[in-house]
Amino acid sequence: MHQPAIEILNLTKTFKLYSNQKDQLLDYILPFTAPRYRPFTALEPLSLDIPHGEVFGIIGKNGSGKSTLFKILASVMSPTNGSFTIHGKLTALLELSAGFNKDLNGIENLYYLGAIQGIRREEMEEKMEDIIRFAELGDYMYQPIRMYSSGMQSRLAFSMAVHVDPEILISDEVLSVGDVRFQQKCHRRIREMKEMGKTILLCTHNLGAVREFCDRALWLHEGKMMAIDNAKDVCDAYEQFMLLKTNQAVYQKGKGIRHFSGTQNHSLPEPLSSYIWTNFESGTLLPVHFQMASMTEQNLTKTQVSGGETIRLSFGVFTDTTKESVELKITINGKFGIPLLILSNQEFNENIDLHHGHINLIHVDFTIPFLTNGTYTINAELFQQDGDDQILLANVYEALAFLVKEPEQRNNQKAQLRVPHASFHTDFCSIS
Repeated sequence: MHQPAIEILNLTKTFKLYSNQKDQLLDYILPFTAPRYRPFTALEPLSLDIPHGEVFGIIGKNGSGKSTLFKILASVMSPTNGSFTIHGKLTALLELSAGFNKDLNGIENLYYLGAIQGIRREEMEEKMEDIIRFAELGDYMYQPIRMYSSGMQSRLAFSMAVHVDPEILISDEVLSVGDVRFQQKCHRRIREMKEMGKTILLCTHNLGAVREFCDRALWLHEGKMMAIDNAKDVCDAYEQFMLLKTNQAVYQKGKGIRHFSGTQNHSLPEPLSSYIWTNFESGTLLPVHFQMASMTEQNLTKTQVSGGETIRLSFGVFTDTTKESVELKITINGKFGIPLLILSNQEFNENIDLHHGHINLIHVDFTIPFLTNGTYTINAELFQQDGDDQILLANVYEALAFLVKEPEQRNNQKAQLRVPHASFHTDFCSIS
């Protein structure tokens, strides 16, 4: 049986959180008194083996325990319980500028960091030319590190890490180093190391990189292992979870925001509790305000769509007075929040009236145009005409998020930035 590169057995990490430094000092000098700290478990019992030659991704939102795990494996931090064993020469990139002596120049720092990692000076001299060439820092290599930007320090640290011939490389957000061109260079180097059979652990928020490079992936959430499987399946599960999290599944019949019941013989989607709603309540509610939003297909919540699918957007709006002939404007935003598509009931000559004392459910049915793969968000705004002026009644940004995943041959097509038809209609719910 082959020995794995990394063996992890029931690894945990708990931190002591103090409300002030006085309590921390008293706890240190009076260890047998009642503890003055609040325990925080950053990593719950975790066991796994990572074989030699595997590229292993670790994903999860900020605060999920990813960096804690990496620091333990790099021996920067000790576990509270459990054990781990590393079989092979390991290089860790945790904070890409960490460990530099600010008063030494770039070349001197390479020797300095090499000595800390147990690399002989002769070995560093052999690799120095390749490290300098890859980092592309020119004459800055002879300047003190304190004169470097954070990006320049990152370039130097990454260049050294991938050229000292590690058997195992663990890196935290390494693929976001530098500008786009240098990132592509880093990607190419990681791919080369993978082809050489190196064991690589990647922690990144770039799910595309995890899908591209990693054989398997671990999804951590609040210190717990949510999934471990092939990289694509774990990334898909995490992506769906984060979209649902963005869309905040807060409405449940019997608890949550309110109870709803249909009135005035309007047919409501049944069962209403199958919807996933987003609660937009804030400290002060305006006379007109959005309370919920959902994206569904045949009453089933949607977070992933494809071009050609017909979906329904639903918005719950409360108003303290009746508002007639309002305009609902829906904006679909792409990367960096850039508006791509705008839907308006006025564009399709459909009228919307809002009635006080009810939750007004405005439904918009339309066919998803063909968009490039990625994550999109939806803004909603309500306007009312007052003479020549258009009054903004209510708005909500990033009300919903959804993912577009098209087959490769379709994703290469040019995006369609218009919707040929949409239908708007309103239902009412009484407030119980």
